[in-house]
Amino acid sequence: MNGSISFNSFPSESIELDSFDWVNGSENRNWWWQIQQLPVNRWYVNGFDSSTDENQHRLAQTFLLRVLRNWARHAPNVRGNIPLTWHDHAAALRLRGLRDLYVVASSLDSYQSDLQRELEVQIEEHCLWLEKPENYSVRTNHGFDQADILLFTALVFPDWKHSSRLARVARLRLLDEITFAFTNQGVHKENSPGYHQFMMSRLEQLLVYETFGDPELGGLARRYFENSRRFLGAISLPDRTLPAIGDTRLGTPVNPDYLPADGEDDLVLKANEGHMRIHDFAESGYLMVDYIDARTNELGKLILKSGQFSRYHRQDDDLSIHWIVGNRVLLDDAGLYSHNENDPVRLYARSSYAHSTLIVAGSTPKRSDRTNSEPVPLQIKTEPLRLIATSSSVPHWKLRRVVNIQKLAQGRLVVECQARSASQHGSILTNWLLSPHFSVANFDTPSGQALFKDAEGYSLSISPEDSVEGSALYAGKGTGVTDTAVTSRVFGEYETTTRLVSQWPGPGTLRSYLYFGVPTAVSSDKT
Repeated sequence: MNGSISFNSFPSESIELDSFDWVNGSENRNWWWQIQQLPVNRWYVNGFDSSTDENQHRLAQTFLLRVLRNWARHAPNVRGNIPLTWHDHAAALRLRGLRDLYVVASSLDSYQSDLQRELEVQIEEHCLWLEKPENYSVRTNHGFDQADILLFTALVFPDWKHSSRLARVARLRLLDEITFAFTNQGVHKENSPGYHQFMMSRLEQLLVYETFGDPELGGLARRYFENSRRFLGAISLPDRTLPAIGDTRLGTPVNPDYLPADGEDDLVLKANEGHMRIHDFAESGYLMVDYIDARTNELGKLILKSGQFSRYHRQDDDLSIHWIVGNRVLLDDAGLYSHNENDPVRLYARSSYAHSTLIVAGSTPKRSDRTNSEPVPLQIKTEPLRLIATSSSVPHWKLRRVVNIQKLAQGRLVVECQARSASQHGSILTNWLLSPHFSVANFDTPSGQALFKDAEGYSLSISPEDSVEGSALYAGKGTGVTDTAVTSRVFGEYETTTRLVSQWPGPGTLRSYLYFGVPTAVSSDKT
């Protein structure tokens, strides 16, 4: 009520929501997505039990009524891309706030009849809007929330004339959303560990349907929730955060309550035993290797990705490698940056150039859904120990990576890139995205050999074979996707990093040798 609005990833602002024109705000879509939820309703609901003063509640309800009426006056006039008045997800989350406000406010003697009537009108309008097929975002995390919120609202108001029909429609949608959203291995399909954990929280919320007398729906959510725990444990880093892969934000903490419930902690390894653990989620697009670096005695992790099931929030990261030792990221991912899909940095962050992967120059990977009938894109082979990834995301090409991890504990990787086509010839690019804390120590343009070092003396060398036709280094924001090299660690911000590109003729093969070097003093201390 003091006019200050707190946003995630944006500064707080002084906005008089009871007189705001719902047009003159930020140019950022995420800003509008947040404010269109009418978060003041949620804040009141969350703090409802903090006061028993009826007069305070009366004042708050009067303010919330003014806000809602002001929003309703402007809503019919601003149905554009900005300000997202009827955005598929924001509208559903706004309905959740309106519903919860109705429930908690109705428990008070001071509940105002004007607020009650206005809420009833808006809740009905939002429910009928969400029911329409053209407003339903099928098989996305938005559609998941839409179905859940619509179903729960219909069950909360069983006597409303539309409730039975809305509940039937929403329940069928939600059953489909659950079974589509996760693979049989319990991995969420929308591209990133961050979304996986976020959608686990959504599954957890669905357990309430068991108490609502729907054991089928609640039981299905419980099975998928339990199945999703092991992947979360496998993808988590030693410091119990999630790797900044896809749309995951750097430093996202792992919810300890979501880790495997059977007592097996996939983050724990025994030092000095040369132990290596491979987490096989090949059917879901991931292979992950946990190991102990023999020189530093630190936990290391290598992640190989390929084969996205969903085009939603998709990044072009088939065949990408993410490599971390201790708290040092060696091979990086550009991250989320923002949800503005027209922003040049976001376009780069979703592209193959923002990942350590394989690129067919001049071609754009398909972002279509993968079906269960397609071959599993990842394999594990032995003698020597190798991870193999394939991708057909680039039209007319079959791309393949063979990652030899036999000497991973000694800091050595051998990565063989293969490009096959029956009808096409072109330039193939092996793209390496370094972490920002590495700088170029040496680079030989003809051979493509490069050495990168950080401030502590740790290094990463990359040496392609002689078949390379050319090589280049990129740093910072360029004029477009292909000449940019940045990463994003904070929402809406980016920092300069380095990208090494080796060019070679395709069809063909290029093998590269990677070595993670440690300072002599560190290595001698650990031996």
